[in-house]
Formats: sequence, structure tokens, C-alpha cells
Amino acid sequence: MKKNLWLLAAVLCMAACSQNEEIIAEQPTTEDDFESPDGQVVIQLGGGELNASASTTVTRAPITDANFIGTNVGVFALAVNNGTDVAATDWSTAAGALLNNIQGVIATQANSPGSETDAKKISLYRGGTSGAVYYYPVDNKYDYTFYGYSPYQATGATVTASQATVRFTFNGSQDIMWNKAAAPNIPEQSIFIDGSTDEKNSSVLTGYKAKYIRQLKYHHDLITTGGKNGDDYKWVPNINFTHLLTQFTFQVIAAKKQSEADKEAAQKLKVKNVRIKNHGTSATLNVIDGTLTWAGAESLSMLSPNSDDVATGTFTPSIAENGGDKIGYLMAKPTDGTAALELEVTIEAPDAATSVPTEQTVTLQVNTPGGFKQGIIYNVQIGVYSMQEVMVDATLTEWQDFDGGNIDAPIE
Repeated sequence: MKKNLWLLAAVLCMAACSQNEEIIAEQPTTEDDFESPDGQVVIQLGGGELNASASTTVTRAPITDANFIGTNVGVFALAVNNGTDVAATDWSTAAGALLNNIQGVIATQANSPGSETDAKKISLYRGGTSGAVYYYPVDNKYDYTFYGYSPYQATGATVTASQATVRFTFNGSQDIMWNKAAAPNIPEQSIFIDGSTDEKNSSVLTGYKAKYIRQLKYHHDLITTGGKNGDDYKWVPNINFTHLLTQFTFQVIAAKKQSEADKEAAQKLKVKNVRIKNHGTSATLNVIDGTLTWAGAESLSMLSPNSDDVATGTFTPSIAENGGDKIGYLMAKPTDGTAALELEVTIEAPDAATSVPTEQTVTLQVNTPGGFKQGIIYNVQIGVYSMQEVMVDATLTEWQDFDGGNIDAPIE
């Protein structure tokens, strides 16, 4: 009986002690944590240092470093054979595509260990909310390469066993960008894997995967705070986005090769409806190599500066030395220079009472040696000449006999 009472007293004491202790709730893992409490490595991504932008739907004017923050991107993490873009397993499976067209947003973040200097963070989405946490598999079975593009397309992405594509409906406003982050191999005997014995890796370390990232971070900690000497390595994948398209800006000027009086007269004319002819409005991005394939032959209408609205109204030729204001822009596919770019513009005459048409649409051939390159801005100055009065002289040349004999025109 005494024994039973003693056991009951012990239980009551334990309960009382527990009630007096402060309960500390476990904090949820965030995208900025290296790993979860149970040891899973968090996927962290850098977004490059690009001169480029997009909004939540389409790019509203081309991306520059000033508006890179807030750009929405799409991210794939695909299992590949080391040093290649070849599928290590079926990409249409969860193991093959660790991230399958996951939306991300370029966010401001101070440089942290493992990241490239000045790289911006990519914050990933889940369920419409950014800051989501994704993990590397614990089995370390596959190496993953990260592929990113912009602007993000919620629909139009297709992933098969060994291919990944994204389709865009294009209107000249989308600044299509792409790049990938493939893990560099770490040569053998390059990093410490045991700080107590100074043991280093005996084989080449490949990634990206949990083991690769964990070992590089451990090595980093040893050489920065543990008194060891060695080269430091980055372990956060950095997708340094690059522009895939050409950018055109437009000015309307009084053509330079005319008199000053004619330049002033040219200002009485107006220009409108600037278009790139036969361009196409459907593009498919190969996510693996960053190439774009175009379809269709639709024209692209010039867009207003800093928006994705078609530029309406008319524009007066400028006589300013710098060509005056930019009247609009267009993103367009690059060319190799073998064929000229065709620009269609409409010239509006000032007076319907004149003997010339009040409007005339003309096609201009535009080209440069080697064509128009991706990532380059070209400023197109549309030069307008003044109207000239039509004057005709009349003379008469006498008929002369053709001295080459008869011309045969047989009916075949």
C-alpha cells in the first residue's frame, strides 16, 4: 500500500513541475533558413544581377535594374546527368521535376553566405503566397539544375520525360528572359568534410542536392569561423537572367537630308500606326537551352512608352538635335541580318484639299550589319520629308527604228 502511494506522489510531482515550465513553441521553417528542425535542406535561389522586368501578368515596358525587384519568374528544378542537360530520370515525375513551373518573385535581400555578391533572392510561391519553403530530397539520388524564365506563365508550360517548354502569347510588351543555374563540380581534395581530422573530399562533389549544399556550407563555416584555410564556394543556385529579345525605341524626326526650310515644312506632316510587319505573336521557349521558336506572321503595333498599350494618335516630326521624345517601343525577336526588318508607318497630310492623298502607308526596310541582337536596344528614327509640289517639263523625242531585227514571240 505504501508503495502505491509513493508512485502516485511521484506522478503528481511530475505533473506539477511540468505546469510550471515555460512552453516554447517550435518556429516554422522559413525560406531564409538553411534547414528544417528535422534536417531537411531548404531550396534557396538567387535571382542574378540583371539589367532587366515584369509585372504580375505581363511586362509593362522592358526590364531594367531599376524595376528588377518585383519581377515574376517561373522556375524549374530538373534532375540531370552531371555536367549535362540530359534527363537523369523522367521529368514528368515528382523526382524528375523537383520544381515544375513554380512561380517566384525577385525580392530584395542582403547578400548572405552561399550567395553571389549583389544577387537578388527568388521568393517562391505556393497557393498564391510567396515565401513558400521547398526541400531537396534527403536521398541525394539526383543532381538538379535550376532553369528560370520571365514573365511567369501560369498556363502554357509543358513538361515531358525529357523536354520542358513554355508558350507565350506575344504583343511586343513582354521582355522574355531566361537562364539556368547548374552546379559547378567541386574537385576532390578541395573542401573539408571533417573539421576534427582535416579530412577532405576524396571524390568530385556534384550537385545541386542536399549533400552538395550541406558539405559546402560545412566547409564554409570551417574556413570562416573554424580556423581552417581554403577556398570558399557558393552553394545557393543563382539564375542570372538575360534578355532573349531585341528592344526597339522610336522617334519621328524631320529627315536630315533636306533643307532647313523643308525640315520646318515636314513638321506639318504627322506619323501614326507604326508597326513591325510579319513578326508573329506566338512564341515557345525551350526551357532547357533558352531558344525561342516563333509562329504566325501577325504585325506588332508600336506600344506607348512605359506601358503595354498600343500607341494611338499622331506624332509630329521633331527637329531637335537629339531627335526629340521617344514615341514608343517594341520588344521583338532578334534577326541575323540576312533579311531586313519591315516597318510600316502611315503618313498623314495636313490638308484634305491638297491634290495628294491625305494618308499614305509606306513600308521601310531597316537593317544593321549582323542583324538585331538580343539584349540590345536600337533607336529607330523615322525620317519624314516635306511634301513637294509636282512639276513636270515636256519635250518630245522622235520615233526611231529598232535596229536589232524582229523580235520572235512564238506561241508555245
